[in-house]
Amino acid sequence: MDLPRELRNHVYQMLWEHTPHIKSSNLGTFESVEIFYKETPQAERYLYNQAEKPPSWLFTCKQILEEATEELRLRGAWYIRFGEPKEITPLSSMISPFKARRMYVELQYVLRRDQTLPEGTGPTTNTTLRPYSEDCTSLAHFVAQSAIYNTVGELTVIFYIDPDPSDMVCDTIDLSGFNIDSLAGGSLRKVSLYVTEWGLYYTPGAATALTTSFASSLTSLVRSVVGGDTSLRVEEGLHADRAASISLQQL
Repeated sequence: MDLPRELRNHVYQMLWEHTPHIKSSNLGTFESVEIFYKETPQAERYLYNQAEKPPSWLFTCKQILEEATEELRLRGAWYIRFGEPKEITPLSSMISPFKARRMYVELQYVLRRDQTLPEGTGPTTNTTLRPYSEDCTSLAHFVAQSAIYNTVGELTVIFYIDPDPSDMVCDTIDLSGFNIDSLAGGSLRKVSLYVTEWGLYYTPGAATALTTSFASSLTSLVRSVVGGDTSLRVEEGLHADRAASISLQQL
């Protein structure tokens, strides 16, 4: 440990690049918590199916643990899945998501529609997709705990849509049930919605209309939280699931 801190950080970077993934499961209201070093979870998480413990080198001594964890928090991304409350496995401070800078939160339920169509009734032109109240409560509780540490700079919320919208001509989205106001005035600079299986079920016209609705809902939800001048970015057809990503970022 006689090396200068800058060189030690370089060593930690190389070590993390060789052990870039940690996963724990059954963590109370979290179905799982995964950490990816320098990776984008949407692109990489399917490569890792089993739980992976923190690497053994991390526990060589207290100083390495503290400094290497700091490097992980600086460059890593936390991927959290909400789930039904279970018997809690102790969540170590090292993998705790509440101090993470980049956060990905996967909701437990698909977005629900405000009505169910009887079979054979034909298309409907005005349906609304909303998150379940359980997910709204989980997200609000989670961001409130994260706000205590004021470290979250990027927050991505992952949505799944009901996989059978064949009778829906035009869906809109309502995110008014979400509340991330507790992050206002902190480090948050970017909020994204990642909508999976986007292009698999919707016609191009319906997908475009829903993109516009998502973008509008995102702007209403987070502009006052992020603060300052903002830039809206929309990407469609991402990765194998043809997902859509809508981001609002502070300039």
